[in-house]
Amino acid sequence: TRVFEGFLGLLNRLGERTPVVLILEDMHWADRSTRDVVAFIARNVRTERLLVLATFRTDELHRRHPLRPWLAEMDRARGVRRVELERLRRDELAAQIEAITGSRPDANLVDAVLRRSDGNPFYAEEIVAAGDERMRLPETLREVLLARAGTLSDLARDILDVASVGGRVVDHELLAGASARPQEELGIGLREAVSGQLLVATTQDGLETYSFRHALLQEAVYDDLLPNDRRRLHAAFAAALAARPAPAGARAAVHHAALAHHASAAHETDRALAGWLSAARASMETYAAAEAAHAYDRALDLWDVVDPGRRPTGVDLPGILHEAAAARLLTGDFATARDLAERAVAQFDPVPDPLRAAVLRARLARVSWTQGDGNRALAVLEDASDLLEGLPPTADGARVLAVLAGTLMLRGFAERATSVAEESIEMARSCGAAGPEAHALATLGVSVTQLGDCARGQRALRDALALAKTLGEPDDLGRAYANLSSVLQICGDLDGALAVSLDGADWAASIGMARTYGAFHRSNAASTLVELGRWDEARALLASSESMALPGVVALAWATQAGPLAVMTGDFPAAHRILTTAETAIERMGDAQFTGPTLHGLVDLALAEGRVEDAARFAEDGIDRLDATEDANFQALLRADAVRVGAEQAARARARRDARELEGIVASGRQRLEELRAIVDTLPADSGMAGEPSAFLVEAIADAADLEGAADPDAWSAAVAAWVSLGRPYRIAWARYRQAQAIVSTGRPRGEAETLLREAHSAAVKLGAGPLVGAIEGFARRARLSLAPLASVDSGPGGVVRKAATPNRAMGSRMEGRAEPDQTEPDEAERAGMEGTGTRPVLVAQASLPVALTEREREVLALLAEGYTNRRIAETLFISESTAGVHVSNILGKLGVASRVEAAAVAVRIGLVS
Repeated sequence: TRVFEGFLGLLNRLGERTPVVLILEDMHWADRSTRDVVAFIARNVRTERLLVLATFRTDELHRRHPLRPWLAEMDRARGVRRVELERLRRDELAAQIEAITGSRPDANLVDAVLRRSDGNPFYAEEIVAAGDERMRLPETLREVLLARAGTLSDLARDILDVASVGGRVVDHELLAGASARPQEELGIGLREAVSGQLLVATTQDGLETYSFRHALLQEAVYDDLLPNDRRRLHAAFAAALAARPAPAGARAAVHHAALAHHASAAHETDRALAGWLSAARASMETYAAAEAAHAYDRALDLWDVVDPGRRPTGVDLPGILHEAAAARLLTGDFATARDLAERAVAQFDPVPDPLRAAVLRARLARVSWTQGDGNRALAVLEDASDLLEGLPPTADGARVLAVLAGTLMLRGFAERATSVAEESIEMARSCGAAGPEAHALATLGVSVTQLGDCARGQRALRDALALAKTLGEPDDLGRAYANLSSVLQICGDLDGALAVSLDGADWAASIGMARTYGAFHRSNAASTLVELGRWDEARALLASSESMALPGVVALAWATQAGPLAVMTGDFPAAHRILTTAETAIERMGDAQFTGPTLHGLVDLALAEGRVEDAARFAEDGIDRLDATEDANFQALLRADAVRVGAEQAARARARRDARELEGIVASGRQRLEELRAIVDTLPADSGMAGEPSAFLVEAIADAADLEGAADPDAWSAAVAAWVSLGRPYRIAWARYRQAQAIVSTGRPRGEAETLLREAHSAAVKLGAGPLVGAIEGFARRARLSLAPLASVDSGPGGVVRKAATPNRAMGSRMEGRAEPDQTEPDEAERAGMEGTGTRPVLVAQASLPVALTEREREVLALLAEGYTNRRIAETLFISESTAGVHVSNILGKLGVASRVEAAAVAVRIGLVS
């Protein structure tokens, strides 16, 4: 006791100088004296500035370990707190690996290290430090682990060896069967292994099980076995599993996979082949597509190895390839799925069994479409349809027709899709085949909607969704969710469309398909959110999908939403990257649902960057492609784009005084407007589907007035009303902005224009529509209209919102009763604010100008576009006010306009300034 008191006194004196931390590592190895002194300190420490930190490893504490009673005593002592150190989480382990390697680790590496180390930092460090790509167990770590196993008796070590072959966890009954030892011997050996902290007794699914305390311990013991011993024990486990009745449900897949694994390791290839096939099918029944794909791969590896006479009955290679393609399709590995489906078709002779040949082709078509090759999909399905000629109705035939109808619908051939879908439904019902019926109903709902019958379309899709939910088939259920949300959006029920999309995304995530159907549904939801004006939510959904490395058609669906949104928010680099990739993809795809948004996005991007001729090319390309379909919505959209682009082209032709070119542009625009009017006339007036095309028409009529050279504020007022009736915030803001421009250019009272601009500006800021905000602010400066001190949006990448530093006096002075703009220069903060918006006019190279201006005239025009008076232009350029007036007059003449506002507007539109 005197020694203990003296030691505590020493710690106290040290603590008077500075706080003391006494660390004792590995208390599980401490002798009795060490334990006693720590216990004395714990009982007697009072005011000392002292912290004692003692560590121990729980896996070293067998039942009779002397530290156990000591720990119980410490738990009762005042001021003692036990801190359990949890194993590292995945993110913590990733941080550890990054600290070791100096670079961010690959997700697969993190998963592999986590699986093998169980989150143990020491084990993880040793594994990573070994640096072996095959992740072999480092020799030093192997020795540490086997040293603990070496303390066991021969009996316990033998049982540990058997358990290692069973895996990380093995149930008692299976272990007993594989070890072939009497229960008494088995019990003695297991108790020793558990007491030695090598095995842990647990219960799983009602079974008594034993698990290795560390995954690496099981690996080390297994690797230490001789090859013949391993093979013998695997054979014993395979026999023990084969003697058991297979369980039902999810456990069936685990049972068959374990049997196949052990049979493979024992070189019992025929038993392994049967086991892998059973495991694959059981996994598919429980939506475990990744596990099923792995099992099919193993079965295919063994197919040629197993003697034909010993293969499972009723199974052939095309059938396995066909099933394996379905599994890969659900995992999102579309390339492998297509390869497997191609092999299945190539391996099967269609002459003896044309129906089965058609079924194999239907799957090939489906996976071809998901990989982004719609042209190939349709060609294969036409071939499959020909094979059905003259055959009696069957469930398989109904499925082939359902897939054909779906592909026709996706390509925009609505009338034929409707006919084939109805044929499939009739055949399916006659055969009692609910699966093909659900698939065909999901197609019928879209195709009849494309033909203008929203009510029938929604009924068919709700029936399809209900039937698919009953059956639980992932592909049919995923299609039903996606198609119903699309039809609801087409028919104007945006809230309903959003709810269905989000429900579909949740369902997909719940069965492990977040990267495929989940991402598809999130893209649909994002489309609806954009129309509703909830852009932040849309961006968040799209960002969550982008990080998943989306496959095939899922990536294209994402791009058709993310690309146009990037244009509207001003992230032009991202828009270029996304839309250029999508443009390449639609060459092979051909689906109207992807062609329309992609080319519309490219039109918007080209116009935003002043590439009017490119915009015209994209619009005409879209019209040509979509005219091969029956998709009225996108046909209308691209024609409205063509009229809008024509108005821009006409403004440039007028500025160049090119009457011949102007005549051709106007004629083309008139033709597209009449075509758009004809499309709208074909849609039932009482159909929800007519809403958006009708609004496109009203807006195109307003653009057509600009095309003719006579801006019409009333036409733009009608466009505003059309979009207000549909509840589309961005389009409302755009139409109000254009109405304000028309009011100013026609000389009508400017108060109305100012009100419209404020409303448009406020909405655009709220949305984060950077380019539109920049355009509104630029026009307000040129027209000297006040927007009041509102928030401003950076029109650069991302449309980042910022607060204006101070009110722009040049814009608001008249309203506020301060000095006129020509008497007030902006201060430094205002200069920074105006330049930061990205809307300040920038001179373009003379060589690219359609109108020849002198260098000085170009400088004057840039200031004129800022709203400068002659006096301010003169002061800025150090010239006289009269000289500035001469330059302005020359500019008005060369541009062929009558006012400064028109000059500035035309200059921006034709690219003289940007």
